[in-house]
Amino acid sequence: MVLSTLFVGLLATIPVLAHDHTFCDSVVPPRNVTLPRNGTVGTNGTAFITGSPWRLTKRQTAPAPPAVPIYIHIVAGSQSRQDGYLTDAEVDTQMDIIHNLFQPYGITFQHDPSMRKWVVNASWAGPSRDNFNEMKEALHKGDYRAINLYIRNITVESYGGSCTNPWTHEEVNKTPFPSRLLRDGCVINTATLSGSGHAYMDQGKTAVHEIGHWFGLFHTYEDQGVRDGFNPPNPCWVGNPDDDVLDTPKCKGVAAGQCNKKQNTCPEPAGAEPVYDAVDNYMSESSDACYERFTEGQKQRMYAVYEKYRKGETRG
Repeated sequence: MVLSTLFVGLLATIPVLAHDHTFCDSVVPPRNVTLPRNGTVGTNGTAFITGSPWRLTKRQTAPAPPAVPIYIHIVAGSQSRQDGYLTDAEVDTQMDIIHNLFQPYGITFQHDPSMRKWVVNASWAGPSRDNFNEMKEALHKGDYRAINLYIRNITVESYGGSCTNPWTHEEVNKTPFPSRLLRDGCVINTATLSGSGHAYMDQGKTAVHEIGHWFGLFHTYEDQGVRDGFNPPNPCWVGNPDDDVLDTPKCKGVAAGQCNKKQNTCPEPAGAEPVYDAVDNYMSESSDACYERFTEGQKQRMYAVYEKYRKGETRG
């Protein structure tokens, strides 16, 4: 796997992320938005890119965010556990996982039982993924600095979750701010909670992956490199910006549920030391059992995205 280097004057075409074969439907900027890329590389290995609302201008390293409020909405089809009606203990366990896995990176959260709500609505549970906006607009709490986490009973085995970035396609399409705020947040499937028995999403780490998107992280392979705009696209090309973080090696993709730590989809030249795909990264789409870490570059990007896009946005 080839590591990223400096990109200068590169034009990139940004795709929508739509992986029906994997578990994350999170939004990235829409297809056919072409951006100038005047790339710079931070000393910590993070690329801060100018030229669009979802790129970061190079700056001093941002501080860690203050404790981020999390509002939790448990959305069930009925008041039975089978239909997603969770216990307080199950919600506590999920919050502990979020706290424990972000804490090593200096990111903390604020949550108490008054910040969780149970909702029974059969039209928001079940097999449909089409009415997220209706649900979010009805339930959302707080401002752009708060995470709204919707634990929703979705009866689609391959679906894990989705989350908005601070610059969702609704911003690009000029959706007015009140609607964009109300639609901000992360959805996870009830089946991804710890002990769920799911084949590869059973340790509560899907929430960590989705909250990574809320902080501005992309998947480590970023839609298999289509953003380089070449035909055919080459995910391994040294100038392909992939996830805009330089210490996550280039990768063609990670199959959901797989954990081959010697996977190397962008192999080095003959005789060079191999750099394996980051299948253990929370922003890959491997498995809960495989997930172990964010990188330093991802940490710094989360800090900078929060500082630039969320910290000062107090409209509610």
